[in-house]
This record gives sequence, C-alpha cells and structure tokens, in this order.
Amino acid sequence: MDFRSKNTKITAKISDRKCEPAFIKELYEAGLDVAWFNTAHQDEEGTRNAMNNVREVSDKIAIMIDTKGPEVRTIDFEEEPREYKTGEKVRLTGNIADHDYAKDIIAVDYPNFHLEIPVGKQILIDDGSLGLTVEKVEEGSILCNIDNSGVLKKRKSVNVPNTHIDLPTLTEKDLKFLKFSAENNIDFIAHSFVRTKEDVFAVRDVLDSHGGQGIKIIAKIENRQGVTNIDEILDHADGVMVARGDLAVEVPAAEVPLLQKTMIEAAARRGKLSFVATQMLDSMIEHPRPTRAEVSDIATAILDGVDSTCLSGETAYGDYPVEAVQTMSKVSLDLKKNRMHTNPYNIQEIIGTSKREYFFARSAFEAALELDVQAIIVPTVSGKTAEHISSFRSRKPIYAFSYDARVLRQLMAKHAVRVQNINEIIHDTDKLVTACVKQLVDNGDISEDSILAIVAGTAHPAPKRCSFLEIGAAGDLIKE
Repeated sequence: MDFRSKNTKITAKISDRKCEPAFIKELYEAGLDVAWFNTAHQDEEGTRNAMNNVREVSDKIAIMIDTKGPEVRTIDFEEEPREYKTGEKVRLTGNIADHDYAKDIIAVDYPNFHLEIPVGKQILIDDGSLGLTVEKVEEGSILCNIDNSGVLKKRKSVNVPNTHIDLPTLTEKDLKFLKFSAENNIDFIAHSFVRTKEDVFAVRDVLDSHGGQGIKIIAKIENRQGVTNIDEILDHADGVMVARGDLAVEVPAAEVPLLQKTMIEAAARRGKLSFVATQMLDSMIEHPRPTRAEVSDIATAILDGVDSTCLSGETAYGDYPVEAVQTMSKVSLDLKKNRMHTNPYNIQEIIGTSKREYFFARSAFEAALELDVQAIIVPTVSGKTAEHISSFRSRKPIYAFSYDARVLRQLMAKHAVRVQNINEIIHDTDKLVTACVKQLVDNGDISEDSILAIVAGTAHPAPKRCSFLEIGAAGDLIKE
C-alpha cells in the first residue's frame, strides 16, 4: 500500500530518546509528513540530533518545534506518584523556594499562581485527572479540597477553567528555542496556549529578530480565550492546531467537536493550515490495533477537512509507533477513495487574498471536478497558490514545484499537496511547465495520457502570481 499517496497529512511527535534514522524512515514510509518536537521535554542538543536524523532520512519531512507557552505545571518532587483521597485538604503555592515538599503542599512553576485564583474556582491537574476546589486564600498559598481521588506526578499540567492567569507569552526556554529554530531552518513553530493575536506577534518578533522570517507559526488553541479570539489569531498566524487535551479541560468536553470543525473551517477560509491533536490513537501506545472510536475520531477530523492529523505519545514513546502512523494513513486513503470531491465549506472567498488569486484557485479545483483532471500542477515561489487550491479539499493530487526547500517542506503539511524540487533554474514559463510535467512523467507519478490543470504565473518581466490556467494532456504539454 502506498501510504504516501494519502491526502490528509500526518504530524507525529518524535522524542530525542527514540529518533534513530531507521526508525524515522519506517515512520516516513508509513506516511509521516511532519516531525514534531516537544521542547518541554528535551534540550537543544537532543533536538538537534533528532532533527539531523530526520533530515538524513528525507529533506522533504517538515520539522515543527513545540513551545511551552503560557502554561502552569506542577514542579519536581521526590516521591512520585503521590496519592490523594476525596475530601483531603491540600495547599497550592507558587512559592517554590519556600515549600518543604510535604504531601499536603503542591507547588507550581508560576510564582503568582496563589495570588490570582479566587475562592470557589476549580483547579484541574493532569488533564483533569485530579480536581480541586479553592476554599480559602491564605498568605503564600491557597487551601483546596480534593474533589476526586487520584494520583499526582511531577511536571503535570494545571488548568483553571474560565480564569485568566497573567502568564507571560514566552518563557526563557521558549526564547532560547525560538532563536535555535531561526538558526536551524525549522519549518514550523507550534506555540502553545495562544490567547490573542499579541501572542502571535510576540513569537513573530523573536523569530524575525534572529533571521527566522520564513518560519510559519501555528497557533495551538487550548483555552476559552483562544477560542473566542480565533479569527484575529488566524488573521496573523499561519495555521491553527486544535489541541484537544487542555482545550477539553478548559471548556466543556461536549463543545470540543464543534469547536474543532469551526477552527478547521476558519483556517480553510484563509488558505491556512489546520491540525487536530491529542489522543487520536491513544490506545495504540500499548496495543497494536486501534479502537473503533479512535478510527471514527480520525475520520471525523478528515471529513471536517483538516490538513493534518497528529500523533503524540503514540510515536514519542508508544509500543506501536509505526502501526499508529499506518493506521492513520489507511483511514485517510480509504476516505480519499470514497468521499465526495467537493468544497466542504462552500468557500466563496479566501480571506486575505485578492479576488484574482481566489478565482484561479477555485477554477483549478472546479477543473479537477468537471473535466476529470488527474492532477493539478503548481510551480510556486511562496507556496501560496498551492495552499489556496488545497483549501477546497480536492481529492486529486496537487503537485507543487519550487526552488525553495523550506517552502516545499511547509507544503508537506497541506491537504493533497505533493512536493517536487525544480532541479534547474528556468526563467521561461513555458519551459518551466514542460520541465515540471516531464519530471512527473519520468518519475511515474502520471502518464502521458493524464489530463492536467496547470496554474502558474509568468516570470518576466516581473514575477506574477496566478496569471494563467491551462488544461491539457501531459504528453501534449511536454511536446509543446
């Protein structure tokens, strides 16, 4: 089975402890498109080693760095795990230096935490596995009641639903990794807990100041504030990740499916990227086959029109990482074969682009539908044209050609886009189109009888985006 021919892409977390080239190659052959590194759990040296292994396997795998962002976590403590019973009392504090690691004290890594949480609020730790209710604000801590029995491990997430905590957008570690990303040609930054457009601006400013202008920013939406501000966030970010773990703690879990659909649509209407993450194949961390509910979850995200589905623990430390990627690929391939070839959100404009760019993108999509075009060919400088065509969610492949290796890697995350290097600089547009088509024929990707839609711009006297659409058989285009 050709797992690389799927339309919905796969993003997977890679641990610096499990990143050998042979392992990465297995994941790539199973359908991996974006390698995702979580900086909360590894340092620069480990990340660089893992990144080099990815690039050794293929120069077309995109690399995404995950920042910690404005989050709160429990701090390290000696005895792990700690067990708590319903009705017990515990004090939470941000005064890490002062606490004595006693069982009845839980310290977190935000110094002002105990100053900002009012009486009556519920605090959820480790994605809600342990719930507490604030009973009293004391000097240096808050007294809480344990709502349900559970265990506590170090470095676990702490959420306070519907409460604004005045956290800085970027931690010191985030700043170091943003500089690292700019210096090492990373493709994507997935910034955690984005709340407003100002969070996106903060990341952009740091990247730009270190030469990282070409890096795309993916806003991870994990709280109510991010949901409320999704339109302004997507006006400035390059895409969105529906991070359902913390999101389902911060908002009622029943809302998440509709929020997922809404955010995917908001990204598609702007020609931008969308990712869905968290527990998509969670059972495959320990088991070789998925549950039926997990397969349905993946299918729902694909039918919602997501660009990429995501794996986390399944590939970072799970027992069946290759099988997990293969499972996602199989679901994507089956839906590609059976789903309708249509514009899922009836997009009438692509927000932030010109009417001309929208016209060419939609025309290419409709040509693939009405004229039974086998593939859409897009020579591109910035990747924008291919992104816009992808927004209509064609079943037919979109072959994007570029001289820019980073543009090609970033397009690896886009729905139905397959990337090809242009092997030589060609200034004449007709010759460039001929070379692209010939390359696909020589590679066996298409035949000379294949009907193609070509969307391109003239190169001289000045480069133009989307200046013509041509329909024709591959053999005829090569002869011309």
